[in-house]
Amino acid sequence: MNVKTNQQDHLQSYFLNETMPFIIHYPPNYEPTRKYRYLIAQDAQDFMQFGRLFKTIDQNINDNKLQEFIVILLPYESVKIRAQRCHPNGSEFLLYQRFIAEELVPYLDLKLPSFRDAKSRFLAGVSLGATLSIALCLRYPSTFGKVCLFSPFLDEDMLEKCRTQTPVTLVVSHVYGTQEHHVDTTFGNPDCDFTTPNQHLEQIWCENLYYSSWTFEGGHTWKNWQQELSASLQVFNEKEF
Repeated sequence: MNVKTNQQDHLQSYFLNETMPFIIHYPPNYEPTRKYRYLIAQDAQDFMQFGRLFKTIDQNINDNKLQEFIVILLPYESVKIRAQRCHPNGSEFLLYQRFIAEELVPYLDLKLPSFRDAKSRFLAGVSLGATLSIALCLRYPSTFGKVCLFSPFLDEDMLEKCRTQTPVTLVVSHVYGTQEHHVDTTFGNPDCDFTTPNQHLEQIWCENLYYSSWTFEGGHTWKNWQQELSASLQVFNEKEF
C-alpha cells in the first residue's frame, strides 16, 4: 500500500461549527501495518515554511536520532482567528481545545494505525500555539502525555494553572529566548514580556516533571526556534531524557 508523504484532510467540527482542515505527514518508510505515535502541532504554515518541520523530522529519523511518528499540522485562517483560539482570553479558546481533544483525536485514532494512549500522543507549538498546547495537557492529561514548547505566552492565570494542575506524568521540552522581554505581538500586546514568565514556568516545572528546558540567545522569531527544533524533538523519543 502506497501512502503519500503528505495528505490533506478535514473534519467537520460541532464545537466550532465549521470544517477544519489539517495536514498529515507520514514518516519515511511508513508501513500502515505498524502502529505509530503521533504529534499534533499548531501553525501549519509557519512550521512548514519557517520551521522546516517535515524535513527536520525526516532527516532525524533517517539518521536514527528520532523514532518514527506521524505529524498532524493544524493551519490558522488568520492571526485574528489564531488569537481567538489559542490565547487564554480568546473567545474560542475552550471550544478549540474541545475540537482537538474530543473530535480530532478520536478521528485520528480511527484513521491512523496508532497506539491510542497518552504517552503516544504529542503536542507542539510556538508562542500562542505553545500556550494552547499547555492548556490541552492540563485539561486532558489522559489524552496527551508529551509536549514540545517554544516560547509560550504565559499570563498569571496560566502560570497558576501550571503550578496547581500539571499532571506529574507529563513529559516536556521547553525552550525560550533570553531577549524576549519586549515583543510586539499579533494579538494586541505592543510590549509583551515572554522571557520572565517562561523563567517562572521553568521554576514551577523543573523539580516535579520529566522536564528539560534551555534558552537561546535571541528574540521571539522563527529563526531562533528553528535552530532549536531538532534538540526539542528528542522529547518524543521513547526513552525519556
